[in-house]
Formats: sequence, C-alpha cells, structure tokens
Amino acid sequence: MIGFIKGTIKAIFASEVIVETPSGVGYRIAYSVVGLKEDAEFECFVSHIVREREQTLYGFKSKDELQTFETLLTV
Repeated sequence: MIGFIKGTIKAIFASEVIVETPSGVGYRIAYSVVGLKEDAEFECFVSHIVREREQTLYGFKSKDELQTFETLLTV
C-alpha cells in the first residue's frame, strides 16, 4: 500500500494533482489543489483505496487528517 508520496507537481486538475517522484513515476492523487503550483515540491500522506473497478489515492497534508479520513470510512 502507498502511505506517503514526495515529489514534484507535474499537473493540476480541478481536484487532483499528478506528482512525479524522483524515480520518475507519476501518481494521480485526489487533493485540495488550492494554492498549489506546477513544478513545486510536494509531499502528502496517502490513503490508497482499492475497489472492484478502480484504485484511488487520496492525499492529506498531515497524518492526523489521514487518520480522521480513515476513521470516517469505518462508520
């Protein structure tokens, strides 16, 4: 499972970013894009959700936000 990503923002969409890691892999992450800029350094904690037809990465600024999100999923 993916738990943390650090790299450079390559593209910004309405509610997602694509982050390229130093190894050259680009990850598409659902994230609040307010205030983000392309080519800026980026890091976030990640919740990797696997469903029957999709896999989604949700990014969070802190591990507390991540833990809150994952707690809400159990309700």
